[in-house]
Amino acid sequence: MSLLYINYMEKIYQTLVSLPNLKPSPYVNKVFSALVSHVCGPYMKHTLRGGQVIKLRKMCSLGEYELEKDAALTMLSKNNPLSALQDFIYYKNYKDLVALEFVKSGTIKKISRVLFIGGGPLPLSVIILAKDYKVVCTVIDNNQEAIDISKKLIESLGLTSMVQVQYCDASEFNLYEKYDCIYVAALVGSTRKEKNSLISLIY
Repeated sequence: MSLLYINYMEKIYQTLVSLPNLKPSPYVNKVFSALVSHVCGPYMKHTLRGGQVIKLRKMCSLGEYELEKDAALTMLSKNNPLSALQDFIYYKNYKDLVALEFVKSGTIKKISRVLFIGGGPLPLSVIILAKDYKVVCTVIDNNQEAIDISKKLIESLGLTSMVQVQYCDASEFNLYEKYDCIYVAALVGSTRKEKNSLISLIY
């Protein structure tokens, strides 16, 4: 494997660091697409150091947040938010994933109340669970902007009776035992230690 290939991740990292922001744009989308292709490649190796890896994860989290925020605000600006939701580039993927997760979870126990930690501005999994499977959901997030946007979106979709959205840090939440199923968003916690600490609180 060539050193050029190994250092490609370094090039992507430096490009992301140099960007003024990570809001969706043709160029930002292109850089993140290159990152995904490289990480999913068969020979994913890199020369990034520990601190750079953590920072890259945080940039990916911010990039995902900006993408969801932009999509949610676009949906809210439309006369038919549901139609705009269904046009979202990842909507079909999420429907398939939620179907798979829900069916598998249902083989363990009956699911009627779900808690989603880290819903962000576009809690797509929760929306699909409530809309398609009639599951009562609670979303918690420690980002007030995300809470404000997701509340408006849930209301615009007519799902306020099925979905409650509240500002809360997962480390301070004390009602985990009331839920049949708990989702933890992939981007909650930027290190393994942070993720394990949260899991230990839940269980």
